[in-house]
Amino acid sequence: MGLPTGTVTFFMTDIEGSTRLLADLGDDYARLLLDHHAIVRGELVHHHGVEVSTEGDSFFCVFGSAVDAVETAVAVQRCLATHSWPRGRQVRVRMGLHTGEGVPGGDGYVGMDVHRVARVTAAGHGGQILLTAATQTLLDGHWAAGMSVVRLGVHRLKDLPAPETLYQLLADGLATRFPPLRSLEAPAYDLPAEPAPIVGREGDAARVAELMAGHRLVTLTGPGGVGKTRLALHLAGLLRGDFPDGVAFVPLAEVRDPELVPDEIARALALPAASYGGPEGMARLADHLRGRRVLLVIDNVEQLGDGAEVIARLLQAAPGPRVLATSRGPLRLREEQRYPVESLTRDAAVEEFAERARAVRPDLRLGPPELDAVARIVDGVGRLPLAVELAASRVGTLSTAEIADRLGYQLGLLRSGPRDLPRRQQTLRSTLLWSYDLLDEPARRIFAAFAVFPGGATLEAMDQVVPRFQADADPLEPMAALVDQGLVRRGVDGSERFSTLQVVRELAAELLEAGGDGPEVWRRAAERLAALAGLAGRLLVTADRADWLDRLQAEHDNLRVALAWATEHDPVLAAGMAAQLWRYWQMRGYLGEGRIVLETLLLRLGPDDVPARYAALAALGGVAYWQRDLPAGETACTEAVRLAEQLGDPHALAESLYNLSFPVWQQGRLDEAGRLADRSQQLFAQLGDGNGTARTLWLHGILAVLTGRLDTAEQLLEESVERHRGSPDVFHLGWSLRMLGRTQLLQGRAAAARQRIEESMRLLAPAGDVSAILLHLADFAGIAALEGDVDRELRLVGALRHLRGLTGTDLVDHPVNAVSRIEETVARSGAAGERLLAEGAAMSVAEVVRYALRELSP
Repeated sequence: MGLPTGTVTFFMTDIEGSTRLLADLGDDYARLLLDHHAIVRGELVHHHGVEVSTEGDSFFCVFGSAVDAVETAVAVQRCLATHSWPRGRQVRVRMGLHTGEGVPGGDGYVGMDVHRVARVTAAGHGGQILLTAATQTLLDGHWAAGMSVVRLGVHRLKDLPAPETLYQLLADGLATRFPPLRSLEAPAYDLPAEPAPIVGREGDAARVAELMAGHRLVTLTGPGGVGKTRLALHLAGLLRGDFPDGVAFVPLAEVRDPELVPDEIARALALPAASYGGPEGMARLADHLRGRRVLLVIDNVEQLGDGAEVIARLLQAAPGPRVLATSRGPLRLREEQRYPVESLTRDAAVEEFAERARAVRPDLRLGPPELDAVARIVDGVGRLPLAVELAASRVGTLSTAEIADRLGYQLGLLRSGPRDLPRRQQTLRSTLLWSYDLLDEPARRIFAAFAVFPGGATLEAMDQVVPRFQADADPLEPMAALVDQGLVRRGVDGSERFSTLQVVRELAAELLEAGGDGPEVWRRAAERLAALAGLAGRLLVTADRADWLDRLQAEHDNLRVALAWATEHDPVLAAGMAAQLWRYWQMRGYLGEGRIVLETLLLRLGPDDVPARYAALAALGGVAYWQRDLPAGETACTEAVRLAEQLGDPHALAESLYNLSFPVWQQGRLDEAGRLADRSQQLFAQLGDGNGTARTLWLHGILAVLTGRLDTAEQLLEESVERHRGSPDVFHLGWSLRMLGRTQLLQGRAAAARQRIEESMRLLAPAGDVSAILLHLADFAGIAALEGDVDRELRLVGALRHLRGLTGTDLVDHPVNAVSRIEETVARSGAAGERLLAEGAAMSVAEVVRYALRELSP
């Protein structure tokens, strides 16, 4: 039988541990190998497979049908499992299947697809059958009775240019549980580094790991300072191998609205920036997680209250993921398995003290007298890890006996605090206050100011926020004292930011309020961030926007609390801040959060706060537009136009007219949008605003394309591009270039379109704007179609569809942005087309950008 060509399914097998079998069986190994070969060849004949080559104990075969290939693999595994082998040994064979292009060469096949199936096979274990996404896509809906697949995640395999999405074939009578795949790495998400080795929690870790194996939601409960987060992070490291789709850490300490939880989960999973809240967003997140073996470590859930039910809804909608949560109390969810985290045993607490103390004094010696003192210390602080750490930080200046004596006396005084707190919380609060009382006045002020810095603070930020009691005061020395006391931590990655634990920050907030400096510190913090937002707002359209997005991201939790304070106490200040942040919210996927801020803020602003109301409405219009809530965007922009006219501010009026035209034209009212664009352009011209004029030319170019006037559109867009050249506004230069390239694409000029769209992609993609990337993918797919490169066209469309489904970004569905006749192309391409779509869908955002720019081979 000749070798099949075109779209084929490759099938490889390999005996696991064959060298050891040969060593153990000696001459009997030859008989084992003959039996093995007979089984494989018998099923090949039965299912119409072709043996391409055999090397030692490995087979390389090919099938014209993916269904035949899978049925062969299952039949071979069943025969191997029931066969009587020499000396009663088991023969376990790993198998891999991949559907690709059958390109004959020499006596077999050549090409990347051959290498791919070899690497997939090598990643598996004896008895396991692995499939690539290309094969799984073809089989979807064609499974024989008793067969199915489980998704094993995205894996990097040796020598392959891009990660592969792999599936395990399940069938009646075959093993289902195997060790983690032998891939180069599991998906890597940003897990916080453990600040120090965990002590005395080995038993807890083992018991929780056992619970995780049988429950989808396990909650570590206990008071602040007992070590819930440290235990959760330790478990995250231990359990990595059990979750091939990765382990992600989701911090919720500053999240109060349950509707924002899906966004935080998506951010932890490094999904493209988009809105994942609300029913539609939650459905998209669930679709992404469905079937994935991923562990979500969700930290500090207690402040959600009844809103923690959002976690249960996600688990119900997405079978596959598991959640390890930390909370001061139970979440009271149906699937929840609680695990109370208790204080350390005395021996463990003494060991923890010794570890932390030696970090301060490496030469510390603990003989019997010192150990007796340490035992008194750890008992006195309730053996809470955080309290033990705080006490240990004093060994630089006090002996263990002095610490025990002073701490015992001080705790007796301090326990006169709130009597309604649980005993362990009273102990921790007392220990924190003891450390606080040892500080001088400058350090106390800085400690209290951490209440306004949930996202951490640099020395420069702290200097701007804390009122100076001396003209030459420097925050460095008091900050160093806070670090020495264990109240503040420096970034484990060597960053210049200092931070505190949530439980410590709660005491700081109490002390700030009691000390009288609270209103001034909060105002200075809000004003600092308002100034930062004002500067960033102007620079988010420049070539430096990626750096500024990162700067705002580092301040995100600080911005949250500052906006909340200013909305309550100075809504005009809050409006100025929020108006500059909306582009950041859009580019980094905080649209849902931004909309809540803006709508709350507008309720707080008075009717006479016209400039502030205008700023907030203009921002709300942008947020609603990018959420694709076009009616709400139009309403906000219309009101902004009215307020701009009331203010008599021609620049504000020009901007608001320009903004209003976008939701109007996207709702099909092109003539009205054209009139708005004309008024805006006239005002910008009168003001001598070249950037505004260039943007309205871009807008007119879009409208010309929509009305079929391609030559006019090209002229308008060429002028827009030239006006933007030399301007720092590379954001709008990129969008003008993109629309110019799209116009040339619609004219059938592939080379000209490619030049413009490549330049545009290089300007816009680095900031990670998924809307821009999606539109460019549609453009590049159209160029590939003009060039007759169907493979490239379909891979790009596969990536586009995947990202569109994940993010809900529907701009790409508009006729002006769509890929022409793509359904016809897919139908014509048959199984090969489905395989190419699957290959594109498996690419990451970074990979598909490189592929579109021809910097990455398929």
